[in-house]
Amino acid sequence: MRLYDLAEEYAVLMAAYEETDDPEEQAEILDEIDRVNDGIGDKSEMYARMMRSADASAKAVGDEIKRLQRQKKSYENLAARMKAGIYEAMKMANADKLFTSIGKWYIQKNPWSATVTDQDKIPAKYLVHQPDTVDKTALLRDFAETGELIDGVEFTQGEGVRFR
Repeated sequence: MRLYDLAEEYAVLMAAYEETDDPEEQAEILDEIDRVNDGIGDKSEMYARMMRSADASAKAVGDEIKRLQRQKKSYENLAARMKAGIYEAMKMANADKLFTSIGKWYIQKNPWSATVTDQDKIPAKYLVHQPDTVDKTALLRDFAETGELIDGVEFTQGEGVRFR
């Protein structure tokens, strides 16, 4: 039986228990409630075991992702160092092109780039206006410290189940 079904059966049994005044019937309903509680307990234990297994698998995958990202970065750095070495060698040899059996190396000019050194001196037509954004972290921090409600902000707190 599914956990949802057990919870639904529990609610029905509780409603039936509250509606009856017959002690025998109440005792039978309590026995059924105990059976359902045992089922919920068994399902909860199974969920906890499966959740721990899933968490362990997720951690293992995350660790593998981190390892592969480090390896990727290492390969990218190696390629960049090799490219920089070829560039320096070509500059020293005053060579614009080098031919190999699998292709050629050549030095090419990159596109122009601009670095802003003083934004105050930039004409307005070059400025990009972006909409203001709200610092939600500051809002929550101030609310936690003062408890003051702010117009235009709704503070909510959800809840969740934890297993230890």
